[in-house]
Amino acid sequence: MAGMRLAALVTATALGAAAPGDLGGGWRAERGDWVWTRDVQPMLLQRASQGEARAVRTGMEAERNVWRCVVEPGLGATEAGFAFACDEELSRGIVVELGGSEVGGFALRTAAGERLWEDRWGPWQAYEAYVLEGVLEGSRVRAQVLEADRKTLVSQSDWIEAPPDSLVRSGCVVLHTRDSRARFWGVEAGDQPLSPLTDDAPNNRRLWQGPEGDWHVRGPGNWMWTDGTRTRMRQYANTERAWATYHKARGCDRLWRSAVRVHAPAGGAGMIVKSDDTAESGFIIWLGGTHGAGCLMIYRLPMEALWASAQDKWHYDEDLILQAETQGAQIRARLLAADEQTVIAESPWVPLTEEEGRREGCLAFHTWLGSAEFWGFGQRDE
Repeated sequence: MAGMRLAALVTATALGAAAPGDLGGGWRAERGDWVWTRDVQPMLLQRASQGEARAVRTGMEAERNVWRCVVEPGLGATEAGFAFACDEELSRGIVVELGGSEVGGFALRTAAGERLWEDRWGPWQAYEAYVLEGVLEGSRVRAQVLEADRKTLVSQSDWIEAPPDSLVRSGCVVLHTRDSRARFWGVEAGDQPLSPLTDDAPNNRRLWQGPEGDWHVRGPGNWMWTDGTRTRMRQYANTERAWATYHKARGCDRLWRSAVRVHAPAGGAGMIVKSDDTAESGFIIWLGGTHGAGCLMIYRLPMEALWASAQDKWHYDEDLILQAETQGAQIRARLLAADEQTVIAESPWVPLTEEEGRREGCLAFHTWLGSAEFWGFGQRDE
């Protein structure tokens, strides 16, 4: 599917001839390489991979309070979104856009470039469609992004007071990209947002990371707490590999433990002990092997197998306990049932190097080819 989408983004054929700048359907190209293309329905394709691109439409219902657009970013996209309550030159207006970080990002800003709100870690994937929505209420604005089903909320801002003179009720919409190919359709104005404002928005449950945070997330995963209690963490994205490092759990000679549940059709999941801050080194206690009926394994990262149990020790949607003990220059692992007493599989003591035995590290988590949950994690001295 991704290959088909890439071909569509790169080689799409215009649906009809248009004068330079005139795209038809009320749209006018100002910058970039815009054409009409068709998938399920006609849509605008911006084909230039470098520079800023804009397409403008005027004459929409100026007094509407909700503005939305479906955006499908191409591979390597950095910014793709739309402006509303704006003028044609984008000297005034509000922009809702995908982009801003190595894992995605979602932002609300003024047309002049002032960032009003940002979910830096908001996840999105190339060649997937997202509904971007901007909402007006007097001089307040908010933004949200949903999956293509128009029901599943991905990220949502609070109400933000717009800077003075940043809004203009013009009935103008501007599609824009920066260094990005993208497709756009479903541009419309209305009065009811697709999702109400909620305290349980996914971005409020995403792992707290950054210089002041407890976590470091690597890869295109979507790591969130499953609810507002912040006791159970899940990697939701159906992505190849994703890592999350928990800086607060650290040690050398320790008992490390986490509950885990692997969701179908994931290939595996596990915890990393004595990890560095990016989860690129350490020892991973891994549920791998046969998908959904596999084995307990110990790996030395990046990819050296140290030990493996027999198959058929773990299964999808089963609550299990992963446990590792590090003592001096050795490590051993156990897989326990949810009662924390029944031993399903256990390794012998596996030798490490003397340097590895002395090295401290932190706790991390890894998923492969799908989703898994972790909870009750930490370190114990007993």
